[in-house]
Amino acid sequence: YTLVYGVLRLINFAHSEVFVTGTFATILTLRGIGIGPDDPVPSLLMVLLTLVLASIVAALSSGAVALLVERVAYRPLRRRNAPPLVFLISAVGASLVLMEIYALFLGRDNVRVGNLIKPRTQFTVFGADVTNRQILIVVSAVLMMVVLDSFISRTRLGRGVRAVSQNPDAAALMGVNKDRVIALTFLLGGLMAGVAAVLYD
Repeated sequence: YTLVYGVLRLINFAHSEVFVTGTFATILTLRGIGIGPDDPVPSLLMVLLTLVLASIVAALSSGAVALLVERVAYRPLRRRNAPPLVFLISAVGASLVLMEIYALFLGRDNVRVGNLIKPRTQFTVFGADVTNRQILIVVSAVLMMVVLDSFISRTRLGRGVRAVSQNPDAAALMGVNKDRVIALTFLLGGLMAGVAAVLYD
């Protein structure tokens, strides 16, 4: 979310739906494997394989939706030099459209996720229990931030993202393809949202 905002300087209201795409992809992947909300927790090897598979499916699904939002809701407006308010209205519209599509196909009721990791208290901090799931979420979030920081700092594409976020016009004059960098930023944000959705679920 921050990555997209840093490049476009606009709030992407549809990012929550990108995240939800990863969540539904995870749920459908678990159902396809045969892991339901009332099933017992599988073995450790099965949990690891399922996490990898669900992460790949969720990341690809979220990335595809993020690219679609960029192509449909942002790129045409960017090419017409639309004012920032129009981008915000378009993002809200994209969010509502995606929300209604999910409601149409998946309903509006709560959807339970299959049991992969049984929550167990590992230790207590000031009376609050810290579970294995919470530790996994924090550790994976830190790892994803380190990987993203390394990507932005050390790769050619990352330099392009930084250049576009600082000064899009100057970056274009230096040969940076602004549309490609923005599309990549949406894709990267979608991929990370998909992985985060798996770990959060």
